[in-house]
Amino acid sequence: RIEHWDLYRTREAPEEILEPPDKMTLRFVEWPEHAAELLAQADLVISMAFHDNPLSESREIELSGRLAEILRQELSA
Repeated sequence: RIEHWDLYRTREAPEEILEPPDKMTLRFVEWPEHAAELLAQADLVISMAFHDNPLSESREIELSGRLAEILRQELSA
């Protein structure tokens, strides 16, 4: 099961999202800083930054959280 939550227009997290998902649920949360209590329980946080300049567009992706190091090792193998 996949859940997608977009918290861009919210001022506080909906109650349902504060409950931890079961082990068979993959939860994607956009704008988690709108519900900071979610960041503490995240297994993986993917932060994206977009940089525009006249010569090219570039993107920066940062992985953090409990699973980040495991993914880094897998991706570099």
